[in-house]
Amino acid sequence: MSYTVRLVQSRPNTGVEFYAPGSAPLDRLEEWKTASKIISHSLDNLSADELTKTSSIEFAAGDNCAEYMFDDEIFNDASQTRKEYNTVNGISYSLETPEYTPVLFQKLINV
Repeated sequence: MSYTVRLVQSRPNTGVEFYAPGSAPLDRLEEWKTASKIISHSLDNLSADELTKTSSIEFAAGDNCAEYMFDDEIFNDASQTRKEYNTVNGISYSLETPEYTPVLFQKLINV
């Protein structure tokens, strides 16, 4: 069963740029897609007023999402850099996920 995660970011005005990841995380997304761990991804969906950006990744399974969120150094580094950038630039964000799978739950309680 696939597992879709959405990152929704809101910026204060259009003069503030959204964080743009470097090539390493984008290359890794393509590697994971080729390996069938990711079914699809869309990273730059902007709202009509261009203040909200929604990025989504559809994983092949919850286990793949857990590996992405907790075990992949490239994704974790990019996530940390994005969080720091968002804080400095007044960008709020939320992470939308389906209910936790047992693997995700186990990883969360062990963090």
